[in-house]
Amino acid sequence: MARIIEKKDKNGEKIFEIDYRKMISGISYGSKRVLRGVTKEKARAILNVELNRIYSGEYKIKNPARKHRLSRAIDEYLRWSRDHKAWNTFRADKSSLSFYLTYSGDVHIDSLSAFGFEGFKRRRLENVRKVTVNKDIKKVKAFFNWCVRNGLLERSPLGDVSRYKEEERDHRVLSSSEEELLLKSASPRIRLFIVIALNTGMRKGEILGLKWKDVDFDRGIIRVYGAKTNKFRDIYMNGWLIDELRVVRAETDSEWVISFRGEKIEYTRNGLIGAVKRAGIPHLRAHDLRHTFITRMIEAGVDHRTIMEFTGQKRLEELKRYSHPQAEHKKESVERLVRQKNFGRYLEEKNTGEK
Repeated sequence: MARIIEKKDKNGEKIFEIDYRKMISGISYGSKRVLRGVTKEKARAILNVELNRIYSGEYKIKNPARKHRLSRAIDEYLRWSRDHKAWNTFRADKSSLSFYLTYSGDVHIDSLSAFGFEGFKRRRLENVRKVTVNKDIKKVKAFFNWCVRNGLLERSPLGDVSRYKEEERDHRVLSSSEEELLLKSASPRIRLFIVIALNTGMRKGEILGLKWKDVDFDRGIIRVYGAKTNKFRDIYMNGWLIDELRVVRAETDSEWVISFRGEKIEYTRNGLIGAVKRAGIPHLRAHDLRHTFITRMIEAGVDHRTIMEFTGQKRLEELKRYSHPQAEHKKESVERLVRQKNFGRYLEEKNTGEK
């Protein structure tokens, strides 16, 4: 903070020290000066002149990023991420940048390069899949872009870094028989999670963050805040879901729809894995329930725009990535060809007989 300090030198003469050091976007500008033979008003006028020079951009520091090591820049970015992003997104930022800091060391951020980052990509690929490395690339790129916006770097060193081409992953869609087995094998909390996911297409975080104040039984609507879209959306509930939620609501005093001892549940992984094992069905992730909802909606003939209103997706390409016909639906599709062919023969034979 700018200030004026009145002092006396060793000869007893009154002097003024003005301190006009300022932190702007994490970079220190300005300095300190000792003024002799001036009044306090004159010292204040000089101080104001120096501050104006700082704010007008007259002070330039060559390569200011040299003042920032990677650990310090990451700490500042994570403070910003925690304040401006969803909790799960902040945790993902912290995880990816922690791996990057461990690999790169606490170096000056302007010494980092795209060439060095390629080594980080290869090292990560030794332990995780390409899709995970691509998420790290996205997170680290966002960090460097933030550094540029805040004046810590002139440009991002990762501008030309590309992501890996990801291997095609099987998309799991729950069959009707598997759904029945899974619901019978799940604990009450996991069962409710499954029912909500299969009937709304909500994301895992959205379901676990659901409060009773967001459930409008009179209108049959769930009010959802999408952390990815930063928007609210209304999801209409069917009769099955309304009945399930009414039963749970009558038995709990918690503000959370899915809770344990009144507190919010953060994870469902172990509970879902246990239910899957007891049901004796193939591996299933929580996100596969969202896949199942979208696939069933498409097979039921629901238009894409309506499905996107349920799921909170912005682009049609995102929806197509999740939609995969079930085996029963594929079989029914080819059977239609046989029925159509047989019906054509019937018409042909009928017309021939009439002649």
